[in-house]
Amino acid sequence: MNSKQKNRKIGIIGYESELSKELLKSLENSSEPNIDYTFYDYNAKEEFSIVGSFKGESTVIKFPEIDSLIKNDIIIIASEFHDIKEFSKRYKGILIDITDSLNKYDYLYNEDKEADYENIKTIKIPSASSFIIYKILKPIQDNFGLEYINSTIMFPVSIKEGGVKELLSQTIDTLNVKSVKPEVFSNPVAFSFSEIDSGKEEIISNELQILLDNKNIRITGFLAPIFHSISFFMFIKSKKPVQKDILKYSYDIMNLFNLTDKKVIPPQKAAEQDKILISDIKYFNKTEFFINAAADNYKTAIFNSVIKLLKKILE
Repeated sequence: MNSKQKNRKIGIIGYESELSKELLKSLENSSEPNIDYTFYDYNAKEEFSIVGSFKGESTVIKFPEIDSLIKNDIIIIASEFHDIKEFSKRYKGILIDITDSLNKYDYLYNEDKEADYENIKTIKIPSASSFIIYKILKPIQDNFGLEYINSTIMFPVSIKEGGVKELLSQTIDTLNVKSVKPEVFSNPVAFSFSEIDSGKEEIISNELQILLDNKNIRITGFLAPIFHSISFFMFIKSKKPVQKDILKYSYDIMNLFNLTDKKVIPPQKAAEQDKILISDIKYFNKTEFFINAAADNYKTAIFNSVIKLLKKILE
């Protein structure tokens, strides 16, 4: 896109959401020119009721009325979108979902594949878990073939809006021997584990089947009393014997991983990092092995994908 072209308009729904606040940090550090951002939030019910900031400048947050939203070339969904069905009927631009809001979409984003973005209207950014597992498995599949994977995922409370605040509240109540009354989560999560929302495991499994073109994928997940970063316990079987040096070299050249000599990666070590942390790989035999990994549930996966996607769309 040359400098003579008019600025592209990007709208972001959910300015005050925790996900959006983190996304804005990544967008502020990006160097894409010729973009006008407009921010929306359902709490902005009156004009000038929310004044935010972006790249050091003040900006008025708008209520997400459809007449205003459809003026944008690109819309990024960063929180709950109440009128998505009616909006989709009228919108002619590109809709990017980073919150699992869309049940149906034209394209599941994959940075490793080319796509015709001029003819794609709805794009789903893979969930952080899908992205991280995909990146770990791709070198294995490309070099040795992938027979199957069974992965248990330990989710942080920050996967839900208000989850961090509730964990703090539950922790205080538990330490003061008070009854815990969950609001964000269905069960207590402080000093305990809790089941995730139904359908989360299915979403990840379906996305991985698309990304890897492999149906032998099994996902189990639960909520853990940690603030940020997802932890993965992965049992993998390859089709051909794994050559350890080749696998290590494959991870090294991707510049996405930090390989360690640890048997287990504490998830807090991955918070705010750009890298996926991988444990020392335990081999049971030449084709069966175990990997523990941890990654920031926002930065490493979702936000980096959004930045790369926007660059491709705006080329």
